[in-house]
Order: sequence, then C-alpha cells, then structure tokens
Amino acid sequence: MNSSLEIITLGRVRVRLGDRELTGTLSNKAVALLIYLACESQPQSRLHLAELFWPERSEEQALSNLRTLLTRLRTHLEPYLVITRSTIAFNQTQPYHLDIAELELGLKEVSRQVRKADSLSKEITAQIEPNLKLYRGEFLAGFYLSEAPGFEEWSSQIRTKLQQQISQALYQMIAYKEREAHYEEATELVNRLLELDPLQEEAHRRRMWLLAQSGQRHAALNHYKIYQQYLARELDIAPEAPTTDLFEKIKKNEIPAPGSNNSKALAVLTRPNGLTSEPSDQIDQLKRVSIFASTPEHLLAELAKRLEEVSYRAGEVIFEKGEPGECMYIIAEGQVRVHDGQRTINDLSTRDIFGEMAVLDTAPRLATVTALTDARLWRLDQVTLYELMAGRIEVVKGIIGMLSQRLRERVQDVVELDSRLHAIQDQND
Repeated sequence: MNSSLEIITLGRVRVRLGDRELTGTLSNKAVALLIYLACESQPQSRLHLAELFWPERSEEQALSNLRTLLTRLRTHLEPYLVITRSTIAFNQTQPYHLDIAELELGLKEVSRQVRKADSLSKEITAQIEPNLKLYRGEFLAGFYLSEAPGFEEWSSQIRTKLQQQISQALYQMIAYKEREAHYEEATELVNRLLELDPLQEEAHRRRMWLLAQSGQRHAALNHYKIYQQYLARELDIAPEAPTTDLFEKIKKNEIPAPGSNNSKALAVLTRPNGLTSEPSDQIDQLKRVSIFASTPEHLLAELAKRLEEVSYRAGEVIFEKGEPGECMYIIAEGQVRVHDGQRTINDLSTRDIFGEMAVLDTAPRLATVTALTDARLWRLDQVTLYELMAGRIEVVKGIIGMLSQRLRERVQDVVELDSRLHAIQDQND
C-alpha cells in the first residue's frame, strides 16, 4: 500500500488513508482503538484492550468483541496493525502522520532549545509558532465513548498534559512579545491561554497588564470586574491578592509607562506579597518536583517562602525506613544516601529531591536516608502544602494530574510485563 495514513486527533477527529476518508466508515470504537494504539506506540495486550473498551462485559465476551473489531479494522488498515495471539500494536514502519506526535515532538525540541539558550530569542519563538498552529483544538474534542470510562480517562489525561504544554509555549511567546513591547500580539496570545482554561489567574493578570500597557486602562479595570463577578457567581470565591493588587495599581495609575523595564515591573506586580526578586533557587527546585509541574510560579514563590532550612552532619540519619512520611526534602548543599540496611538504592546530591510523595500521605517510608556529607536541606511539610492547596484549584489539578499519570505509567508497566510473559509462553508452546 503506497497511500499514507493520516490520523487527526486535535480538534475534530479524522482518519484518512490517501484520498479515502475513513472517519465515517469506521465505528467510533474502531477509531478510538486505532488512535489508542497509534498514541501508545508499544504493543498492548489483548486482555488490556478488551477491558479498556468493554469493561462491563465478561472477559470472554470482551475478547470476542475485540476480535470482531479487529477484523473490521483490518479490512481497511491491515498493514498498520501488528497482531499476535497475545498483543496488538500499531505498525510504525508504514507511512503515516499522527498530529499529536508531531506536536509533542516539536514542543519537546523547543523546550530543549530554550534550556540550551537559557533565554528566548527570535529564532526560538519562530519555532514555537508553527507548533501552536498545529494545536487546532483539544485532543479528541467532542469524541466520546460513554461505555468505555477507561478510554475516556486516558484521553482526559492526555488532554490535560497537552494543554499544560501549550500553555507553557504560549507563556514563552507572551514573555517574548512583552519584551519586544508588542502588547497587542501578546494580548491575543493571552486570550488563547484563557480559552484553554478560563481559571488561569496569572493569565488574567497578564491580560490586565497588557491592556494597561497598550493604553486601554479602562478595559484592564473592566476585565478585573468581569473576572471578579465570574468567580463570585461560579465558585463563590474572590480573585487572588496579586490580581486585586494589580487592579488597584492600574486604578491609581501606578504602573510603569510603556518603554520602561516592563518585564521586571510585571514580575513585581504579579507576584504575591510584593516579591521583587527573580525566582529563587527554591522555586527552581520546586519546579522540578513532579507534583508541582503545573503549579503557577507565583504559587511556587509563596510555597518557597514556607520552606524550612535544616542541616544534618555527615553520618546523621535524616529519616528511617518505616517512619511515617510527613515531609519532602530538596538538597541545597551536600550529599545523602537512600538505602535499605546495607543495600544502597541511590546517592543524591545538590539540587536533588527525595521523599516527595510523603507530602501527600503519611504512609511509612520505604527506605532510610542518611547524610553522606554535612548537608543543608529545604524541608516542605505536608501541613504547609495542604494550606497552599486550600482554595487553589490549579495546585490541586496539577497534583491530581501527576498522580493519574504516574498510576497510568504503572498500569502500562504491568501490561507490558504481561505481554512479555505471554510472548514467552507462546514461544514455549
């Protein structure tokens, strides 16, 4: 077959093989199975797929339904399916285009370029723009399988992760446009952020700031009032303190005029409690903790101020295996060893993090941690995190998303192990 397969998952779902439109020909479940296999890329066990798409059926009936669905898919797309007695996979050696794979690869490369350059440039932003254009809408927008909650959960996790990546790319573009004083273009990008998530408070502050900088002071004040009414009506809460502070500064005409050091001024105005310094080492380290991956920087700044600095002498035990977990640590300076008795699990040093799951529950520690050298640590208690989470939906959403992703990865590990065991069994048979 010379025709290339095209799978569009962003916005309206489409499946095309050359000039043939297959979206209407294939059932929704067949399209969902194809998309799932293409996105996951690794072989999937038959039993996992059967349970994913027919959870209410018996194992025998679900596997029978899967065989029937595969027969229909093979009629149109046989070269794209690698089927064994125990697993099913998408054949990546055939010519195909998967839009979400292209987008994620592009965003990953941009992120690498930003880290390498340590700042934005015209060349890097030129790479961001085509990736933003690829994002035509949410992952599987309007596409649902009501009888397959496992598939819906999977698609929701990808949707959330992708929105976070797009939000990060938009913020990078906005920062560049602000630096170049292209306020109207930056405002358009902020509007896209708010389309992704109307509750991104930092985005609302950005819009207010940009409107004021472009001479639309009344529009900036009006935006705050509209947002304030929306929060009161829908969630019965008020805007965050930094948002209200910015409103008051705009109202009193206390913000710098266009052309001044706007990036620094914006940082002052949009961080809580008048924080004027650049992001600290603590904030940089908190960004690296998976449970805070999507937490806005101004909230990380608030969290960083509550970190407790503690010190340990070389050879001193930081915590023992079996102790209830109640805090996590970031190594500011020094080295520690994670071990189980005499067995070393890992050696960690400056900038590493350990015990992070303990801020979410008080389950017993799974290992002992001992200072190898004199060590200075930043400690975050569970109570402190819970105080920050109270009323901060963006923090809670980020943590739930991370935990769901971690659970999904563990399930996938089990599925892959099961597939390997079945493959070994097939060879022995």
